[in-house]
Amino acid sequence: MKKPYVFMILVLVLLLTALTAGLEAQSADVQGTVKGAKGNPKSSASVKLTGPGNYIAVTNVRGQFFIRQVNPGTYTVTVRQGNNYQEFIKRIPGDDLDLKVTW
Repeated sequence: MKKPYVFMILVLVLLLTALTAGLEAQSADVQGTVKGAKGNPKSSASVKLTGPGNYIAVTNVRGQFFIRQVNPGTYTVTVRQGNNYQEFIKRIPGDDLDLKVTW
């Protein structure tokens, strides 16, 4: 009689472990803005995330960008507009991606 219960408990533990691991590794949508030193939005700037995955987006006229399904982790975020660029280190999910560049 004990063997079926042990088997069911083992299966239940394995299922819960798999579900928990899946929840931790879920991707996240990332959005933010790029503004200059004077608070002006930076349109048509590229925002590149390099880390556990590689992603890129371009800002709109309000300096906003949106990237879907980014894997969690620590990323180098590179903002480039013409000859200007700046790098940031950000954790996704978690860190704010409203970026302020010096130009």
